[in-house]
Amino acid sequence: MSTQTTYPKILLVGRTNVGKSTIFNRLADDNKSIVFDRDGVTRDYVHEVITWDGATFDLIDTGGIPLRPGKDIILQSVKDNVLELLKDAALIVFVTDIKHGVCSDDLDIAKLIHKSKQPAIVVINKADNPADIDYAMPEFYKLGFTENIALSATHGRGVGKLLEQMVSYAKKAKSTMPEAPEEPRYKISLVGKPNVGKSSLLNILLQNERAIVSTVAGTTREPLSEKMRLHHELIQLTDTAGIRRKRGVTDSLETMMVKTSFKAIKGADLILLMVDGSEGRLSDQEMKLLFFAHESRKALILVVNKTDIIDEYAQDRMNMSQLEYKFIIKHIPVVNISCPKDENIGLLKKNIDAVLKRLKQKFQTSAVNEIIQTYLTHRPMYQKGMLLKVFKIRAVDARVPSFVMHVNQPEYFTDSHVQCIENVLRKNFDLKGCPVNVVVRRS
Repeated sequence: MSTQTTYPKILLVGRTNVGKSTIFNRLADDNKSIVFDRDGVTRDYVHEVITWDGATFDLIDTGGIPLRPGKDIILQSVKDNVLELLKDAALIVFVTDIKHGVCSDDLDIAKLIHKSKQPAIVVINKADNPADIDYAMPEFYKLGFTENIALSATHGRGVGKLLEQMVSYAKKAKSTMPEAPEEPRYKISLVGKPNVGKSSLLNILLQNERAIVSTVAGTTREPLSEKMRLHHELIQLTDTAGIRRKRGVTDSLETMMVKTSFKAIKGADLILLMVDGSEGRLSDQEMKLLFFAHESRKALILVVNKTDIIDEYAQDRMNMSQLEYKFIIKHIPVVNISCPKDENIGLLKKNIDAVLKRLKQKFQTSAVNEIIQTYLTHRPMYQKGMLLKVFKIRAVDARVPSFVMHVNQPEYFTDSHVQCIENVLRKNFDLKGCPVNVVVRRS
């Protein structure tokens, strides 16, 4: 079940490419919107809870509102999301552009905001030259709002005044949550190629249509993060943009999307690598993502989606593909699900909970030492004719299961030797889905 915030909501709204995401990034610490000189970059809204000067509020960066009739389902979903958010906003920050002045789209958006009857102020962005402000300001009063703030989000000029107004309106609104937002215990990222079902799974787990879902590849462009309770544990779930093979990425915007996805991987504790089971195999790109997460010491679950449309032949091919990479996949839970049919979602939740519990398990030094010494007694390790001795191995507190191994000649312990010790630990302890960090030190 998702954790719905009840902090006062402050919305950044406006037409496309007026600088809403630049303003958001000026104020947000963790979640960052992609800033790119192209219309309609932001689709799903991005938000972050901000505490400033005794006030806590939920700052939301919305997609540019499309106002002209069209058949683009994604753009219509963007508009529907914004209209829904307007209903209970504590403050609407209507972002405009001093360089283009007031255009017909601005007038239409102003009508929507007035119709919502929520408090609103106008921000006149891109006021990089202070000399232009006095000349241009009167034009924006035709939008019908009493408070206009000129600023330059790129240079940070005027952002402090805007923040003061946000704090003022947030204090007027009532918050039903504590002032200090609860931090999630774990961060989980949904990763995979485009159109494998990541956004659908996010919506199912949150029990909320949070992400726009479309058959068009590349619908999700920015990481979408939401908090939810899973077996009483508060976690942060992040949906990332689909990652294609590098040589297939020729668009600069997609390059930025991929970078933000890799950043989400690095910041996560657990990766849900989603694949399309109907393709009948694990692609090279998916294996690269798996190895990247593994080398980054992230917990992993392989999620095979669309099992409702997998025929027997495709299933056999998928099984063979997993056998090909058994040396790594044998350490990872594999869960078959179907988002359209809502099948095995409960099983996936159980596996997520189990991996998170394995991450925080404790190990007794005496038990670990007994296991390793018993193994080495029967299978001693050598390098260049030298007997490699492990005097002591102990577990240390860390985000992942970690062990420090005190030895006689650390320079002779190769990756193969360390991997051997890891395999012994995995065989004797419940570590499926978890990375294992073994550090070698001289006794």
